[in-house]
Amino acid sequence: MDGGGSIRRQKQVIRVLGIILAANWAVAAVKYITGVLIHSVGLQADGLHSFLDGSSNVIGMAGIWMAMAPPDANHPYGHRKFEFAATLGIGVMIVLGAVNIGSNTLDAYRTGRPVFNTGAGLLVSLVTLAVNAGVVAAERRAGKKLNSPLLLADAQHTMSDVFATLVVMAGLTGAWAGIVWADLAAALVVMAIIVRAAYSVLREASAVLLDEAPIPAAVIEAAALAVDGVLSVADVRSRGPADEIHIDLTIRVDGNLSVAGGHEISHRVEAALLKNIPGAGHVVVHVEPGRKPLD
Repeated sequence: MDGGGSIRRQKQVIRVLGIILAANWAVAAVKYITGVLIHSVGLQADGLHSFLDGSSNVIGMAGIWMAMAPPDANHPYGHRKFEFAATLGIGVMIVLGAVNIGSNTLDAYRTGRPVFNTGAGLLVSLVTLAVNAGVVAAERRAGKKLNSPLLLADAQHTMSDVFATLVVMAGLTGAWAGIVWADLAAALVVMAIIVRAAYSVLREASAVLLDEAPIPAAVIEAAALAVDGVLSVADVRSRGPADEIHIDLTIRVDGNLSVAGGHEISHRVEAALLKNIPGAGHVVVHVEPGRKPLD
């Protein structure tokens, strides 16, 4: 993707995050305030979960702005990893939210305050559930269209908010039926949902930041060996996000070829990898002479 196209994509990502931020914080305020008023720790937990969605949007927008900086002498590969550092920040925010929910639930258990006016809680949950479902669908579409792992990660977190709201509705229904512990149980389930979402987000971000190979070496090797003139392949490596993978490898060609001939084969290998490896954005091919496989 050219520099101008990348900047346009990042600006679009920021625009989407801004819209999602407004929706998440509006939903969070309604849930949390209602939860406090009716003494529902489950609804308060759900509201905190939505607030974390909004907070992650702020972190994401800051990360995108930093990622928009062009490559420089100190960052020859660009600043794309800032986006994944921001995604890592989302995961940390989720973990902190889970700890807070656990603390609130323990306090509610100790005080033993019952939930009242469960009807108001259920109505609020139903309305915010519809809003969250719309947010998830819109953010996933935008994430796929813009190839943004940050948007997709945030959509996954918001999807966990949808499940959390369903659990809270079940807890409120139980409280309405006289099951005293139902609301507390709902809050604990929300905490578990948040922890699961945190693991998924942290796993994806750390894979890129720690340069985990996004493409199996055997796949890259097979694509390179399919190019006429390549005798063998070695030292295959890949790293980076799924939509901008950096690949480098060594190929061995006939030692009797001229430098220009070996160079031409390397160009064909580069073109083949860019064409056949989904997400490949940068390929470096090192050429060595010989007639036998590389050691």
